Amino acid sequence: KALADQKPPVPVYAIGIGESAAPRDIALGNLTAPAMAVKGGDAIAFRARLTATGFEGQRAVIVLSRGDVEVARQSDVVLPKDGEDLSVSLSHKPDLEGTHSYRMTVLPVEGELNADNNAVVQTVKVVSEKMRVCYLDERPRWEYRKLANFLKRNDTLYASTCLLFSASNDFKQEGTHKIS
Repeated sequence: KALADQKPPVPVYAIGIGESAAPRDIALGNLTAPAMAVKGGDAIAFRARLTATGFEGQRAVIVLSRGDVEVARQSDVVLPKDGEDLSVSLSHKPDLEGTHSYRMTVLPVEGELNADNNAVVQTVKVVSEKMRVCYLDERPRWEYRKLANFLKRNDTLYASTCLLFSASNDFKQEGTHKIS
């Protein structure tokens, strides 16, 4: 006889313990930002995923800080429905050279039970010198054209040179600086 078909010798009563609703919580996760940036160059975009349970439609404040210094703030972020994610983004133009730890935090909202998951951290290396790029290719392709145009227009580059090996002698090689 199968064990499931047998009657237990002692009656078993199941009793549920705990809250029937999920705890009210706000959490930040998956912070992304470039690993490297140029001091005084373009602003860095810090993006994170915000989830909330029990706070639908309420407002929160998100702060970006470098160490103990606040560098950006977004007020009046409308919290999403339970089970939905909200992409949040803050920008900062780096002004200090070195390796810095940036922290994005959603300030605790009244009624939140756990504020330990309200912050995420990302490390960014800020350099003072612009990068130098030399792009070499055998023949012209659409990738060459796209990258050559990007390199010529990018303000975070000191010098860019694009060379095609298969080009004829009268072909004008591209870039911001010539290689002699």
